[in-house]
Amino acid sequence: MTGFVEPASFNLLLAILFIAMVVIGGVSSIAGSIMGAAFVTLLPQIIDSASGWLPFIGDGAGGVLSPAQLERILFGGLIVFFLIFEPLGMYGIWIRVRNYWKTWPFSY
Repeated sequence: MTGFVEPASFNLLLAILFIAMVVIGGVSSIAGSIMGAAFVTLLPQIIDSASGWLPFIGDGAGGVLSPAQLERILFGGLIVFFLIFEPLGMYGIWIRVRNYWKTWPFSY
């Protein structure tokens, strides 16, 4: 342990992941950012586990996309989706679902 952080460890992909965490979770809230961080952390694990039963994902000759490529495509698509259609992110969706179930018998 030298107590030194190498600048090379903070590359462009890591910066995009941080932006994805905030945008997907919700820009206006801390809880949304935590939701986004959990989502961004779990998505690569879900893709790796799904690569076993999805034929187009794989590192070998039969795979069209590698798991890393699919991960980048999904992060980019989700950032664009949440910026255009849901600016409050996952937290905004959570607020709408929670308010619906609070007033459920009388929701008009």
